[in-house]
Amino acid sequence: MKPLLLMVLCWSCVSRIAAQEAPFIRHFTPEDYHFQNQNWSLTQSPDQGWLYAANNGGVMEFDGAAWTHWPLPDGQPARCVAVGADRRIYAGGFGAFGYWATSDEGAFRFHSLSHKVALALFHQEEIWHILPLPDKVLFQSFSTLYEYSR
Repeated sequence: MKPLLLMVLCWSCVSRIAAQEAPFIRHFTPEDYHFQNQNWSLTQSPDQGWLYAANNGGVMEFDGAAWTHWPLPDGQPARCVAVGADRRIYAGGFGAFGYWATSDEGAFRFHSLSHKVALALFHQEEIWHILPLPDKVLFQSFSTLYEYSR
C-alpha cells in the first residue's frame, strides 16, 4: 500500500509541474533596438506595461512593438531608470539625473535636476539607483543620496 501511495503522490507532483507553462521570453539584440549594446537597468510602467532600459546611449522605451530612444542631455550613458507614480521616467548617469515628462504643449522632454546640486564635484558623480516614493524620488550615487521632493 505504501509504494502505491508514494507512486500516486509522485505522479501528482510531476503532473502539476509539467502542466505549468513557462513564461514567454524574447531576446533582443542591439540590431533589434538600434542602440548601444550595454544595458544597465530595467523598469516597467505599471499602467501601460512598457519596458524602459538604461543604456550606454541613453534610455530606451519598448511599447511591445517598437523601440524609442532618448539620450541624456550631453550624451552620457544612462545607468539607471525608474518610473514614478507621477508617470515620469526618471534616469541617472554620469554627472546627470532628471526625468522625462510631457510638456503642456505635448512635447516629451528631459528635465534636468542636476543643476540643483551645489556640489563642486557632482560632475564626477555617477547615479546608479533611483527609488521613486509617493512624495519624493531618491537618486543614489556611490557616495551620496540625492532627494528630489515634488
